[in-house]
Amino acid sequence: MLRSLVGSEMCIRDRSKTILRFLAGAFGLFGADELSRAKIDTIMEHVADFKDGFGKAAPPFIGEDKRSKEEADEAMAGYWKGLEGQLEALEAYIGESEWCGGEEISVADVLLFSFFSDNGRVQACSQLQPTLEKFSKIREIVDKVAAHEQVAGWLASRPQTPF
Repeated sequence: MLRSLVGSEMCIRDRSKTILRFLAGAFGLFGADELSRAKIDTIMEHVADFKDGFGKAAPPFIGEDKRSKEEADEAMAGYWKGLEGQLEALEAYIGESEWCGGEEISVADVLLFSFFSDNGRVQACSQLQPTLEKFSKIREIVDKVAAHEQVAGWLASRPQTPF
């Protein structure tokens, strides 16, 4: 797919965020102007921070958690408490816009959806729903992405994998 967009000379290599931004631009999901692109990019970085923090606090995906149950529980409780502060700031940053970057769906909206609704490890956390209920704008965006015709179609037909 990427090769067909850029031709036989690969100008992008092994940097997932670069590839994500390139594809978002190619498919019209990276904003209509420089200001909306900057806002979308900022929100993408917030979601990356959510993911990084979760990865540090959560039990390992593969292998044994070497922490005690108390240490693991404390790490996850700290993560969710910190996430609430980040979500509060993010929701204020999004403001009254219909979507993260303005009036059209963007890659930032899809990343929010992916993190909160399409991530089995996050979904398995009992703190997820109570946390999302506190942030109606983020919850609304996540729900709208899930209901988007193309996203809903993909979710209904995609192969089931552990990833």
